[in-house]
Amino acid sequence: SPFPQKIEFLNEINKLILVSYYSQSFAVYECGEMIRWGPVSLGKASTPTPKGLFFTNWKSKKTYSTVDSTWVLEWYFNFANFDGVSLHEYSLPGYPASHSCVRLFREDAYWFYYWADQWILNANHGIQAYGTPILIYGDYPFGGRKPILELEKNNQILLQSNELLSEQLKPYLELIFNRQKEREEAIRDIDQKSRILP
Repeated sequence: SPFPQKIEFLNEINKLILVSYYSQSFAVYECGEMIRWGPVSLGKASTPTPKGLFFTNWKSKKTYSTVDSTWVLEWYFNFANFDGVSLHEYSLPGYPASHSCVRLFREDAYWFYYWADQWILNANHGIQAYGTPILIYGDYPFGGRKPILELEKNNQILLQSNELLSEQLKPYLELIFNRQKEREEAIRDIDQKSRILP
């Protein structure tokens, strides 16, 4: 894996998805321990995947692209609702080729579908609690040599160091932790109300 097995400063973060544009790969962490990683294909130069912090929203086992209705998107998990950007199964050519989504192998998309959390909406369809945090970061050398082709010369080239990840995550850690607490409180409230109802 290009990602570290353990990230100490994430010990209190229940769930987190990291996606590196440069290495075209993802890693999933629970309380600082990496539990899964794999390849992705992010947005090509003309339709880049938005970078920054997002939270998983809603999901569908099968939906159709808003760009081309003939494209079937399976194991779809949205994380940018108004832009229609998501994690989903689709072909992985080894470089950024999507229309801004995060393409995954089928088995990874299926796994995310059941592992990641959906948002919780209130009675007015506003967000009561956010889903699983996903951070997309880094740059890809569009027009240049693909980083994956450099592995033969330098097998460390795709590595995502703890220092790099700390730099990328530091601005968002407080928000991630606060939304995690809000989610826990929302789930407790829902649980208590369900016990009261006949």
